[in-house]
Amino acid sequence: MPNKDVQLVYLAGGVPSRAAAMKQGLIDGVAVNPPNEYELEKAGYRELANFLDLKMPYAGVPHTVTRAFRDKNRKIVEDYMTGVIEGMQIFRTHREKAYKAIFELTRQNDPVLLERTYDSYMRQYDAIGAVPFPWEAGIESMITGFHERFNPQGIRNRDAKAFIDASFVQKAAERLKLGGTNRP
Repeated sequence: MPNKDVQLVYLAGGVPSRAAAMKQGLIDGVAVNPPNEYELEKAGYRELANFLDLKMPYAGVPHTVTRAFRDKNRKIVEDYMTGVIEGMQIFRTHREKAYKAIFELTRQNDPVLLERTYDSYMRQYDAIGAVPFPWEAGIESMITGFHERFNPQGIRNRDAKAFIDASFVQKAAERLKLGGTNRP
């Protein structure tokens, strides 16, 4: 149980900060995303669990805008989501372009790191059918987990439906002629 069996701590600075704290022995476990786990493995650490294997509801990094922005800028939001999903499709179907993108974002050119990072993101994209429809259970998990833990008085609505508008993802899927979509 959190804060009973283990103490959960929040570390500012993102994944590099958390990985450094792990290497310094300041913490005993850390959640990291590719390619950060590779450096920890080279330092002797091992993966305890992979979130994809757990199949637990989590929204990842949801794309968010205010209702006012959405209502005034529908075309911009539609174009943005189309670009995100088209990028996923290119990543999935053009390995060399995907490797180039990974290199440009991480500045890492280790062939093992590139392959592992590519495989990890492919697993993630395959898990959602390469179309990132908002996942109600994932959004609710974020609301009642992370946000409620750090700001319980700020949570007024725990129902994810009020925060979800799948029309932009649907429109992008139609524009890109992706046909059958895989909604969670």
